[in-house]
Amino acid sequence: MAWGSELKEGIRRRSPQIAPQRQTAVLAHLNALLNQQLPLNPVASLPRRREADAACGIDHPLPRHIGGTRQPPQRPAHLAGTTPTPQQFSHLPIGSQPTRWDLAHQGVHPLVKTGGLRCCQALPLLPRRFERLRSVLNGRMGDLTVLMEAVEKPHNLSAILRTCDATGVFEAHAVSLKGRPRTFNSTAQGSQKWVPIRDHDSVEDAFGALRAKGFRIYGTMLGVNAVDYRSCDFTQPSAFVLGAEKWGLTAAAGAAVDQPVFIPMTGMVQSLNVSVAAATLLFEAVRQRQAAGLIPTAGEGLGPELYKSTLLEWAYPQVARWCRDIGRPYPELNAQGELLEELPRTVKLRC
Repeated sequence: MAWGSELKEGIRRRSPQIAPQRQTAVLAHLNALLNQQLPLNPVASLPRRREADAACGIDHPLPRHIGGTRQPPQRPAHLAGTTPTPQQFSHLPIGSQPTRWDLAHQGVHPLVKTGGLRCCQALPLLPRRFERLRSVLNGRMGDLTVLMEAVEKPHNLSAILRTCDATGVFEAHAVSLKGRPRTFNSTAQGSQKWVPIRDHDSVEDAFGALRAKGFRIYGTMLGVNAVDYRSCDFTQPSAFVLGAEKWGLTAAAGAAVDQPVFIPMTGMVQSLNVSVAAATLLFEAVRQRQAAGLIPTAGEGLGPELYKSTLLEWAYPQVARWCRDIGRPYPELNAQGELLEELPRTVKLRC
C-alpha cells in the first residue's frame, strides 16, 4: 500500500488551499476506500459520503440528481393505475405505431405498452389541408361535365382534366378506343386525383347515362344546325362532347347530340386544340352560372350522400379503398375531419 501513503501525502502537500476539515473528510474516505470499506460503485457510495460530509458541516458538492439510492421506474402521477386513452394517440395515422416523441409529447411515459389498442382516429393531416379539401368540394358542380370521345393523347387528356378541376366540374366521362391504356403527363398537375373519369363502352351508352341524369348534350362541330356557343343556356345541366384530336366527333355522336355548337374563329385554321375548346366552353358555362348566382359554395352542387362519400375519399383515400374492398360502409366524419368510428389497428392503412 505504498502508493496509498504517497497519495495521502500528496493531498496534504499539494492542496494547502483546501480547508482542514475538508482534507480530513477526503482522507477519511480515502482510508475507507483503501481498506475496502466503501463499495466501488460511486452511486451507491454517495449517500454515505453525504452523511459523512454533513457531520463535518460540509455541504455536498455534487448535484442531488447524481446521488441517492436507486429507485424503480415511476409512471407519471396522472397515469398511475391507468391506461392510455384514445385521445392521447388521436393524431396518429391508422395502422401506425406511436414513437417515443409521440408518447412524451402526449404526456404518456415511453414505457407504457400500447399493443392491441383500438382508438378513434383523428385527422392525420393538417387542419388547413382538410379545410382546403372541403372548400374545393363545396364548389363542385355535378350538373356540368364533358364527354371525351376517343381523346387519347396524354397532353390533351391531362389539360382537359386540369380545366375541369379549375372550373368545378365534379367528374368527366370518356369513350375510349379499345386496347388503349389511358395515360396522363405533368400537364394534369395531379388533377386526375380530383376529377374522376367515368368510362362508357360506346357513345350510345354514354349519351343514355347522361340523359338519364337530365343533361342536355352539346357537341362541338361545324354544321348547318350548329349555333354560336355563347347563345346557348349553360345554366342548366350541360355536357360538352369533344371529339378526337384529328377527326372530331364521329358521325354517330354528331347525329345524337341535342345541340351542335361552334366557337367563332377568324384565322386560316378553323379549329382549336381539343383541350382549348373544352376550356372555352367550360369557362363560358361558369361565367353564365356566376351571373345567375348558381355557383355552389356550400356543397349544394352535389347530393348529400355523394358529398359525404367524396369528402372521405379525398381525405382518407386508403381507408375508402379498404372499405370498398371488404364491402363495408364508409365511416362517418365530424366537422373537424376526424373519423367517428373505431378501425382495427391491425389494418395497415395510411391516410
